[in-house]
Order: sequence, then structure tokens, then C-alpha cells
Amino acid sequence: MRRLPLLGSILIPTSPVAQILWLLGNRQDLAQRIRKGEAFIGTLSSYLAYLVSNRYINDASNEALTGLWHPGNLRRIDLVYELLGIPREVGPEVIDNVHELGEVDGMKVGVLIADQQAAMVGEGCLSVGCGKVTNGTGSFMDAVVDEFKLVGGGLLPLLILKYGGNVFYGVEGFLPATGSVIDWLVRLGLLSSPQELDGLAHVDTQGIVVIPALAGVNVPPRPCARGLIDGLTLSTTREPL
Repeated sequence: MRRLPLLGSILIPTSPVAQILWLLGNRQDLAQRIRKGEAFIGTLSSYLAYLVSNRYINDASNEALTGLWHPGNLRRIDLVYELLGIPREVGPEVIDNVHELGEVDGMKVGVLIADQQAAMVGEGCLSVGCGKVTNGTGSFMDAVVDEFKLVGGGLLPLLILKYGGNVFYGVEGFLPATGSVIDWLVRLGLLSSPQELDGLAHVDTQGIVVIPALAGVNVPPRPCARGLIDGLTLSTTREPL
């Protein structure tokens, strides 16, 4: 694995490759149906593209995250297919992010792109060195780089946008739990609702430090890490927490 760093980000429990292997192992007829073209295993993006176009396709930004298609050379990773016994038919046709897919209720659909990458394009963050934080259930910190890079340390290579002969690359750091921590605080009763945070933004934290690793840490890779609250005293109240 140390000599094949790309596999280190592919062969993890949460990767699409691991989920594909689980499906193939638990549905004995699935591999044969895939080879016959009777079934597909894809991402949400390829499923949506199929509904619109009636073709088994996926865009470059999403397919690059599957572990089956190399974002650097834009080709299938033969080693992964051969090593894990995954049928080659699993891989859809890869298209540019700007591509005529079809129509929905008379409206043409011509763009398919992954979520964080879409946020970067929407903010015009395509220059080398530009960074973008996208917050949701987790938080994603993405930065534009000049070429495909395997940085390591839990950072993932990212294909931001492919359009014609132009390919934009980045690296991504991911914290699994941020927005979900707010829901957790509501369930504990420390918040009445997420909106209450607006009124607490300027409260003195009294030196309390919270590490929201409720679902582990990805950068550096520490999946077994757990959350921490430090600095509690007898005078600590709910508001700074």
C-alpha cells in the first residue's frame, strides 16, 4: 500500500469500491447481469444521468471519486479491476462536466458535477491557490492545485472540472461531522434549535476547546478518534459550551 499510494484512498470502508465489492459478494447473480448489460452499479450522479439520458454515463468529477477511474490520466485503473475481480462493465462512459444529457419537462440538462466541485465553480474558485470551504453534515476544505497530486496525510486528490481539453485539479480535506454535531447538540438539549446559535455567536467561550470528532478525523487519518471538550470548570455554563 505504501508503494501504491492511490490504493490507500481507494481501499477504505467508505469508498465506492468497497460498496461495489459488498454488492457483488452479496448478490451472486449481479456480476453476470452487469456483464450482460441488464444491471448497473453506479453513483447517484450516474443514476440521475441515466434517468435523463437513458445512457450509463457519469461525469468526470464524480467518476474520479469512485476509485475506478484515474483523475490524473483520465483512464480506468486496471489494477483495481484485476486485483478485486470487479467486472469492467461496472465502469460507465465518462463525460465532461458540461455535456448535453437530455431534457426534463422540456428543460435541457447540460451540466453534471459533484457537490463541492460545483460550489467551487459557482464561486469562481478555479485559480491555483484558491480555497473553498463547503459546510453541511460534514465540512470540506478544497484548494485548487496546478496538476493532479497525491499529497497524502488524509488529503484526497480532486478533479474539480473537466471541460473540453481543460482539467482543473484540487486537494480536499474532510471533517466528517460538523453540521451533524449541531443536530447532536439539539438532541442533548444544549440547543433548542440550530437557529439559537445566531444569538450565541458572540458569547465568551471561557477558554473551552471543542474537537467535534464525533465521527473520527480524516486529516490526518484517525477514524477511531473521538470528540473532546476541554476546559470545563465549576463555573462553566451552557452558553459557552
